[in-house]
Amino acid sequence: TQVSQTGTFRFTGLPAGEYYAATVRESELATWRRADVLARMAATAARVTADWGQVASVNLEQDR
Repeated sequence: TQVSQTGTFRFTGLPAGEYYAATVRESELATWRRADVLARMAATAARVTADWGQVASVNLEQDR
């Protein structure tokens, strides 16, 4: 999903599970789904576990 003008993002209706949250540079928009790019992002991604109906939050910072 894209970040809003205020720097927030939201997902709704996700099933319970474990997720990785990471920023993607604009230059990687075309390639972020490649296995090598995902592996690199997973190494530093924030991990989020959510149960059904739970609200979870995470703060992310993009590398400059």
